[in-house]
Amino acid sequence: MELDVVGPCEEQVHYPSQEEVMKVWKSQLLSGGLEYQKCVQMWAKQAKEKQCIETLTNGEKETQKTCEVGDWILFNPQGGEMYSVSDETFRGRYIPESDENCGRVSRPKTPNAIQDDLDFKPYVSCGKAIGLKMNESDITTFFPDGFFMAKW
Repeated sequence: MELDVVGPCEEQVHYPSQEEVMKVWKSQLLSGGLEYQKCVQMWAKQAKEKQCIETLTNGEKETQKTCEVGDWILFNPQGGEMYSVSDETFRGRYIPESDENCGRVSRPKTPNAIQDDLDFKPYVSCGKAIGLKMNESDITTFFPDGFFMAKW
């Protein structure tokens, strides 16, 4: 048996998981973090049939999920990704966009399929996030590549 020797393997990049990040930063976030209102516009429609939704990030498949009837299909015009969430999750995170809560009701630059699908309606996030200003040393130590892996 012969083996082809092609040199050392590429070094695997480790992005800390959300769980790992929270183990280190949770107490600091809760004691010294500031609360921010999420302010993102999404386009969403309720699924009328079971279907597979693929989430692409930078043109590469990040994940896929079977969307059930009654789940919500969301399109993020800022990031260009599409994904689905349950009805309960959707109703806890998003509200219909209106002049009263944002006044931005206009179709963003989206793929033709989204523009032409009149079932997609504008929504805004009603979630909140806690943020903590980090110094360069913290970032270099805990996030050397500038990323962490979200739980989804």
